[in-house]
Amino acid sequence: MPFLRRPGGVDIHWEERGDGPLVLFLHHCFSHPAVYAGLCEELARDHRVVTYDARGTGESTRRGPYELSVDVEDLEALADELGGDAVAVGLGDGRDRAARIAWARPDLIPVVVGCDATPMGRVFGQEMEAPSTSRAVLETVVGLAGSNHRAAMRGILEFTNPGMTEDELRRRLDAEVAYSSPEAIRARSEWFLRRDTTEAVRALRDRLWIACWDSDWAPPDVAGRIREVLPEARVFPVAAGPISRPDLTAEVVRKAVAARV
Repeated sequence: MPFLRRPGGVDIHWEERGDGPLVLFLHHCFSHPAVYAGLCEELARDHRVVTYDARGTGESTRRGPYELSVDVEDLEALADELGGDAVAVGLGDGRDRAARIAWARPDLIPVVVGCDATPMGRVFGQEMEAPSTSRAVLETVVGLAGSNHRAAMRGILEFTNPGMTEDELRRRLDAEVAYSSPEAIRARSEWFLRRDTTEAVRALRDRLWIACWDSDWAPPDVAGRIREVLPEARVFPVAAGPISRPDLTAEVVRKAVAARV
């Protein structure tokens, strides 16, 4: 089981599978990585796919500081350890972390593929607000994360997965709560609310690829809106997301890898 040693005695756990061009997968801080197993398995058929647990989660050391700058430094160190030249596939804050490194260190991450339907931080402004990205919703989540980890995670899961049965919700919730320490989820919730990736995302230009789809919790015509705000990004509408249709997102990633080469 490989670990990357970081300052302060923190070990970052990571795993790899498959062979081929390097794909570094970064899940959202509000989700368990196993949720995206289908996408990772699909990509591992012809890529070297690496996943990792941020500090305070999974098998990594449960010790902070839980700050955006530290998470970015941990990811940069891992990308360097892996040899760089990685296509990063990310969701939510994982995508945002990858964008910051791709902006500063294109030798480590030359291309970022965002694979969720929600906008990035403040890039889109208030006119792009959707329920899943509205400040009121995020503030509620942050407040709950600070006082009741399980209630916060349940609220997120119920909102983003309205079709889940109670048994499915309970199993997923148990996994989510066990995966991340309350301190880590609280801190990351707070900086996720404050994050601003505008400069990094716009600087990527056509090195930013986005797989997106219309949903009840994304802005209407999300692909068109993204193209308005990020005209140089490569936007690929897909019929469904990486959980229900991992093959669709995987095809976008394969195109990004091919373009990089």
